[in-house]
Amino acid sequence: MRSGGSFVVAALSVLTLEIGVSQISTANEWHPSISNTGRAVFQVLRLPRKADLFQFPVASLPIPDLTFEIQVADAVGVGRVYFTPQDIGEGRPSIDASGNWVACQRGSVVTVFEPTTGSVAYQAPGIMPTISGSGRFVAFLSQDPNLHDPDGDGDPSNNQPPNPPPPGQAGWILYVHDRDADEDRNLDESAPGATWTRYVHLGYPIRHPLVSLRLSQDPVTSADPTTDLTGWLLGLSFFNGTQWELRIYDIGQLRSRTTESPDRVRGVVSSLYPLSPPSIAGSRVAFTAQGQLSSPVGPRVPAIWVFEIRADAMAPVLGVTVRGSLGAAVLSRDGRLLAFHTSSASFQRINQDPEPVPFSFGNVGDWNAIDDVYVFDLLTTQPIWSTLLLRGSGGIGLYDPCTAPALSDLTSGWIAFQQTSQTKSQVRIANFHPPTGIYR
Repeated sequence: MRSGGSFVVAALSVLTLEIGVSQISTANEWHPSISNTGRAVFQVLRLPRKADLFQFPVASLPIPDLTFEIQVADAVGVGRVYFTPQDIGEGRPSIDASGNWVACQRGSVVTVFEPTTGSVAYQAPGIMPTISGSGRFVAFLSQDPNLHDPDGDGDPSNNQPPNPPPPGQAGWILYVHDRDADEDRNLDESAPGATWTRYVHLGYPIRHPLVSLRLSQDPVTSADPTTDLTGWLLGLSFFNGTQWELRIYDIGQLRSRTTESPDRVRGVVSSLYPLSPPSIAGSRVAFTAQGQLSSPVGPRVPAIWVFEIRADAMAPVLGVTVRGSLGAAVLSRDGRLLAFHTSSASFQRINQDPEPVPFSFGNVGDWNAIDDVYVFDLLTTQPIWSTLLLRGSGGIGLYDPCTAPALSDLTSGWIAFQQTSQTKSQVRIANFHPPTGIYR
């Protein structure tokens, strides 16, 4: 995306019309999400599509419909694990770190299922679901005010805080569903009191067409989020009518709330230019800004950013600028790696590099002037891997754009991304160990 919200809404409207044409039959894959086991879930459409900065905005509904489906594939051994049943439209998928749980949008219903058996564990009326790395939390948008159930007893009359007001025809309520509210380490939605669904009080209903939700990609490691934020964060980016905002919330604070007052925000970034969906791991947040940040104030350039949440503020860890197209930034599930796609042949780390530094991996440099995926080690702030290493002999076309990366943790070394040609788009799965290992 290069020119704001109206472009995205228009593009999605055209997409919705085109995929309804019966002559289109070639399945095309995009927007992968990958686990630490190498199991990936991805969207399947009927048109080749290069993923853009805003992968899943709320726009023309219904999305998805019966021309949408998802697939789950294992990188090693098994191959395709799951695909959407006939006459059921599924889309907007994400997978947890274990590869055991997938959240998706099944028509206008949020669904969590186990991909090996296809058994459904949770459903609620809503759109745009995202699942946390632990599989414990699910966030989504809904227009139903009666989903709010903070005590898990199924009785809306005794809710504290009380149910949100109806959001209106064009409004949405942001919900967080805890699949282990009793903290017995079992994801047991059916047990009384073991699960709850709460709404996030933003101070106003969500009404804008561009909204993106993300949960922590890493599993919960502590029952007390006041001492360890790992696995406990929720992020969203949206246009508030004046500027773009990226907000980070602590799910532990949402859990203990008893009033209708707006929820405490752990971190806020704002800009007059579009902000990508946040990627969250541990206490780190990564995102792409298409222009200058207004808060905190940043350079007047598009950039990829990694911030650390400290107390109730966000401090920059790394900023990277490029001279070319710029895709959404993503973190690995352990917060150690940063990935994004760009057509630039060089990069410049803000406040580190006086001049642009060429992308180079041994004898391999960036020569093709099209999108490639790059992975940076946040410990050294140096690039350590790229799809350039796979081109030609590695099975990736020399001039096929590679976009929309998704990462496991560093130890597992899995990466999924989208390769787009003139005739199709395909999700590929590779591994850093060795750097040229491609499995799908």
